[in-house]
Amino acid sequence: MKGLIKVIKDKVKYRLVWQSVSDGLEQLGITIVPYYTFDEHFANKLSQGLNPESDLKPLEPGFLTYPEIEAICRGPEGVELEMDREKLRGDDCRCFALKHNGEVLSYMLCNFKECDSRLETFPLEHGEVYLTGAYTFTAYRGHNLVTVLEYELYKQLDAMGLRKYHSINVLYNTPSLKFKEKLKSKPSARRLFIKLFNRFQWNMTLKQYHRPTVPAALRRTLQHTV
Repeated sequence: MKGLIKVIKDKVKYRLVWQSVSDGLEQLGITIVPYYTFDEHFANKLSQGLNPESDLKPLEPGFLTYPEIEAICRGPEGVELEMDREKLRGDDCRCFALKHNGEVLSYMLCNFKECDSRLETFPLEHGEVYLTGAYTFTAYRGHNLVTVLEYELYKQLDAMGLRKYHSINVLYNTPSLKFKEKLKSKPSARRLFIKLFNRFQWNMTLKQYHRPTVPAALRRTLQHTV
């Protein structure tokens, strides 16, 4: 009973009540997921003067090795990463993390081959990456780690020669959308995914947002990296 009460408190604290309602409906065969899509150039993101910080220092950003990934999967909060463990064996998908004194605090997945969300899938073009699966371990939440993590990942991917990222954020995942706001990210579209009893499926665009133009200087930089 205490465990159940804690789960409920966490859902309320992190504003994930609607997420829980959606999960409950899905158990009945009814999947209704409104979501935002994001696709932004790293050159734009790194020119915005962002410098997110955490009160946990020092932080060590970098890609995890496969043995480190296996160690997380064996841990008490390894269920999320375990679902993606097999695809992290190669170079098509990698796990980027923040460490503090050698301990992994937060991580995010980068797929260099395709957007493989259950909501929509598509192959990536050269210079693109799909970002997903951001997770902060319970003991370290509330320290702005995911915002720092994603910005450090922008810098790393830009240094690797990638130009643009795609990501998908569920509309009622308030914590995820809040860190997108901190990074001044603007959605490209609001979409709706519906699946009924594993028989009928729809995916529709509810609203297309105006995409900011890339400044001329940045455009020239992007052209030279293609």
